[in-house]
Amino acid sequence: FISLKNKQENLINQNKKLKQEKNELLKTTAGKRVQAEQDIKALNDSAKALQSLINKLMQASKSKKRITSLRSASTERRNNLPWPVDGQIVLNYGKNKHPDLNTNVISNGIKIKARNNAIIKSVDEGEVVFTGEFRSYGKMIIIDHKGVFFSVYGELGNILVSEGQAVSRGANIAKLGSGDNSVLYFEIRQYNVPENPVLWLEEK
Repeated sequence: FISLKNKQENLINQNKKLKQEKNELLKTTAGKRVQAEQDIKALNDSAKALQSLINKLMQASKSKKRITSLRSASTERRNNLPWPVDGQIVLNYGKNKHPDLNTNVISNGIKIKARNNAIIKSVDEGEVVFTGEFRSYGKMIIIDHKGVFFSVYGELGNILVSEGQAVSRGANIAKLGSGDNSVLYFEIRQYNVPENPVLWLEEK
């Protein structure tokens, strides 16, 4: 018992030391670069995983057949969807300059800075097909809008809906956190291809 206790204390001390070393490294330019590269890789891996997840959701709900029959309906939603939350766009769709690296980072969606604990609303009627933690997106919701398109809401504070639930346009589906966590990540995907959400949302 004493031996196990000593081993546990040694592990705790080692973890503390590693954490201190990591914090010291992050204070240096090289350390920030390493962390930034790791963050970019995590984001890219997460985007690929999300693509795969929505493919599986489409197959499970046989959405592909409905998408084919409802192609014309998707054009009616361009510049016609309500915003999921009021706020300011702080990350654009497409290429974005990384703050710590001399490189561009591709974003499949936008980020909207909102007030603390803001309510997130569904942009259209549909069915909630995913809720939960998902890689770099944190707490996330995916809504299938009758097979025409999918909307993705990430970096949520609290989720207010459950999988399989039908939602109407403008329905409350989640809440954001506060401070740095009061930012919504939002995607629109048609045929599981990410599109610029701003082209789908009402012009402000």
